[in-house]
Amino acid sequence: MPRGIPALVQPALLVWAREQSGYAPEPVAKRLNVKPAGFTMKRHRTELILSVCLILLCASVYIARNRKMQKIPAGTWGGLHLQMEVADGSATIEYDCANGTIAGPLTVDSRGRFNWRGTHVPEHGGPIRKDEKPNISPARYTGWTDGKKMTLTVTLTDTNETLGTYSLVHGQEGRVFKCR
Repeated sequence: MPRGIPALVQPALLVWAREQSGYAPEPVAKRLNVKPAGFTMKRHRTELILSVCLILLCASVYIARNRKMQKIPAGTWGGLHLQMEVADGSATIEYDCANGTIAGPLTVDSRGRFNWRGTHVPEHGGPIRKDEKPNISPARYTGWTDGKKMTLTVTLTDTNETLGTYSLVHGQEGRVFKCR
């Protein structure tokens, strides 16, 4: 009957490492050319080596994912119907007949993906009344960037309405048509 992993490696640590890395035990065992049997092997040494390799692999993936979170470059990001100004870890946005803000940090993961929280404020033509209060809505700004180009999708979080997807370029002014 196969023996389990000795208490040198806590099962909770293995579960955490597997969940954080997204790796399943079977592919790791196959890669290391050992037989997985619920991570119990006939030989004590193989059990320990496989367990330690899995922990090291998962820890390195977890550290690499967190280490690769990077901030987007400051400056102007522009495209058709939207311009975003990034400074001091936050952003202001001007749309056609609207504006918004994104509170920082404006970080992207190792694949350039992001999911930021902010606000969206619709505008209207004509003068703004002295006692008029802006209609501020919470918004989610998601997308992808490589540091030079960006795809940005704006969604109102209270209604789950997608306002649009915009293609932006760093260092380029946006073509925004404000309400008159």
